[in-house]
Amino acid sequence: MINIGLLGFGTVGIGVYNMIMERKDYLELILKNQINIKKILVKNLNKDRKVTVKPDILTIDEDDIFLDEEIDIIIELTPSIDDAYRYAKKALSQNKHFITSNKALVSAYYEELSTLFEDKNLKFLYEASVGGAIPIIRELKIQIKLNEVTNIRAILNGTTNYILSNIYEKNISFYEALKRAQELGYAEQNPSDDIDAIDSKRKIRILSTLGFGTSIVEDDILFHGIGNISSYDINIFKERGLKVKLIANANAFNGKYEVSVFPTAIGAKDIFYNIDYRKNIISFTGDKVGELSFIGEGAGMYETANSVLSDLIETILDKDFSNPLRARGFENSITNFKGIFYLRMSNEKINIPKEYIKEIISEEKPFVIITNEINILDLIEYIKEIKNEDYSIIKVEE
Repeated sequence: MINIGLLGFGTVGIGVYNMIMERKDYLELILKNQINIKKILVKNLNKDRKVTVKPDILTIDEDDIFLDEEIDIIIELTPSIDDAYRYAKKALSQNKHFITSNKALVSAYYEELSTLFEDKNLKFLYEASVGGAIPIIRELKIQIKLNEVTNIRAILNGTTNYILSNIYEKNISFYEALKRAQELGYAEQNPSDDIDAIDSKRKIRILSTLGFGTSIVEDDILFHGIGNISSYDINIFKERGLKVKLIANANAFNGKYEVSVFPTAIGAKDIFYNIDYRKNIISFTGDKVGELSFIGEGAGMYETANSVLSDLIETILDKDFSNPLRARGFENSITNFKGIFYLRMSNEKINIPKEYIKEIISEEKPFVIITNEINILDLIEYIKEIKNEDYSIIKVEE
C-alpha cells in the first residue's frame, strides 16, 4: 500500500482528494498497488468543507504526517513559501518524496531542493507549479535530453489574460475587468502577484532554468506588469488589429540568455492571438523538433489537481531520481533587451530623441508614441522621472 500525506485542504487539495477517490480503482490497477490518503493537514478541524471525508484522517499536527513511517509521499498544496520550504526540508529529513504546486517555493529554492532530493534518491516534483493542467514540465524534461532548447514563450497567468481579454472584448476599464475577475474568483483580493507580473516571472524562471540548463534566478528577469494599461491603450491596438497579452519570453543564444515578461501587442497571425480569458499557452523551440505548443487552463481545482496526480503517478512508477537541472555557465544578456515599444504619457510629456520615435500617435494629452527598435533600458532612463501611474509601456510585435 502507498500511503500519502496531504498538506493543505483548500480548493486544489479537495480536487486532489476527489480525483483519487473517483479514479481509485483505475489508479490502483495501473499502479499495481493500493493508494491511501492516510492523513490531511488542515488548520481547522471543524471547518465546513464541500467534501465528505473521514474525520480521523484530518489533523492539525504536521508530525502526524512527517513522523509516520508508513507515509511514503508528501503532497504539498499550501500558499505559504516559508511553510512549504520547511515542509520540503522536513520531508527530506524523513525520507519522503515531495510533490508541490507552490510556484513561489520552486522558484526560490529550485536548485537547492532538486539537488538535495536527488542526493537521497527521492522525488521532488512540481508539474502543477507552472501552467495548471498543461503538462509542460514533464515534456521539457524529455525534450532537453534530445534537443537544444533555444526559446520558451508563454502566456502563464490566467488572471491577467482574463483582464486583458475583458478590456478588449467589452471595452471596460482595467479596474472593472479586475473587479469582475475577483467576483468570479479568478483574481485574489490582493492581485499584485498577478498584475505586477511576479507570478509569470516565477514560472518563466522555472521553465527557462530547466529548458536552458543554466540557473536563471528571478533577479535575472526583466519584467513589467499590466497595472498601468488602460482601455485607451487596448483600443489603439484593437484598431490596428492587435491584441495585448502578458507574454513571458526566454531566449538562449551563444552561451547567453535573455528572459523577460512584458505586456506585448501581437497580430492575428501569432498563435498567441486567440488565447483568451483564462487560457494559458506555453511554446518552446528545440533544434530537432522545432516549435511545440501546449494550450490549456492555467489554474482551477481539477486542472491543477490533474498535474499533481500526474506527479504522483511518476513518483510511484518512475525510479529515475536524477536531477534534470544542469550547470551550464550561461551569461545574462538582459541589459541588451531591445524591441519596438508603445509609450503613453498621461500628464507629462518628455523629450525623447527623434531617432527613437517611429510614430507619433497623439501629441496632446495623453502623449503617445511608438518607438523604433531600441534598448528598453534606454527608454526607461528617459521616463524614470514620470510618476509610475502616469505612463504605460507595451512591447509591439506586429
